[in-house]
Amino acid sequence: MQDVYLKVGQVPEDLHIGAPRAFLFKIAANLVIDLQRKRQRDARAGMGTYAADIDTYSEVIASSDPMQDDQLISRETTQRVLEAIEILPPKTKRVFMLHRFEGLSHSEIARSLSVTTKTVEYHMAQALLKLRRARQDD
Repeated sequence: MQDVYLKVGQVPEDLHIGAPRAFLFKIAANLVIDLQRKRQRDARAGMGTYAADIDTYSEVIASSDPMQDDQLISRETTQRVLEAIEILPPKTKRVFMLHRFEGLSHSEIARSLSVTTKTVEYHMAQALLKLRRARQDD
């Protein structure tokens, strides 16, 4: 991580980075590649290996565990969406729950609630719009 930090410190301040997270991962991946190349050069020169260093870098890059800040953001987003589901109008909420959680098709929901398929589509559109807004709110 210190090497990544040092590389980031060398980036010009006026450079716009569109995807900062991807940029950091690319820097880290490049450092792993550099370390592997160094290890291969040193091995050919008879200087031993740096397997422990590579393992350390590889664990950070290859880890499937989400970062702590991502976990927090995910929990907060999930909470906002659950709250938004709770305040949906009753019929909209029922249609959404039947479709997303019960797995019913629009036509099955329409038959179940004695409404038209267009009505189900309307309520799903309303639900998704409200949930998308809740998910994007900060």
